[in-house]
Amino acid sequence: MNALPSRPVAPVMTHHPDVLALTDYAFGSLRVGPSLVVASHLTFCFNCRDRVDTLEAWGGEALESLPPDPLADDALDRALARLDALPAPVAPPALPAPVASPAPPAPVASPAPRVTGEAAEYPAPVRQFLSPLASGHLPWQPLGPGIRQVVLVKPTSDGSCARLLSIRPRTAFPRHSHRGLEYAIVLAGGFDDEQGRYRLGDVAQADERVSHRPEVGDEPCVCLLATTGPLHFSSPLVRLYASLARL
Repeated sequence: MNALPSRPVAPVMTHHPDVLALTDYAFGSLRVGPSLVVASHLTFCFNCRDRVDTLEAWGGEALESLPPDPLADDALDRALARLDALPAPVAPPALPAPVASPAPPAPVASPAPRVTGEAAEYPAPVRQFLSPLASGHLPWQPLGPGIRQVVLVKPTSDGSCARLLSIRPRTAFPRHSHRGLEYAIVLAGGFDDEQGRYRLGDVAQADERVSHRPEVGDEPCVCLLATTGPLHFSSPLVRLYASLARL
């Protein structure tokens, strides 16, 4: 079961992970970045948490109901015959009596890393990735005009990654399509694109068929973005920059 923190007040959400993402998450087959997005959404959305619990329970029941694989009638005899065919073990030479050594000092337990300050405001799944990075302010890095990032899952050779994005008001993320899947969850503020309006806790999903230009309104937006492939930007200049930034 995926351990999820409780959350007393849930915002009103209109965009949720699709059933395939929830199923892959429940069965443990979703990649790290998208799993982080789904887990963060589950801290807001009780309905999706119930669906994941149901899927996990169903998966456990399905495994228990599978019939065991039958063994051949002579399986035990063949296994014993192989053991009999092994050479007899050679007795090792006698070892000298061990010399007593002083007992090592008891290990001192180190406290678990704590996430404080700005990092403590994020959902628990995100804080697990932030604990090695920050104790207070996050290490934001500029990504483009009005956009900063903190990389949580470093980009791989196939373009998979996860990062926090902080976007200033009235800023648009450059138009792009996708060479894989894109998952984004709003953690503060919100944004609009051709597919709809996204606010706190909402999840936006996009695939190779989607080309969009997310735009932030009057409030700053913080979102968690995970991709399973590189983004393809419409502008040649942005494409050049994105290749250097591994977007």
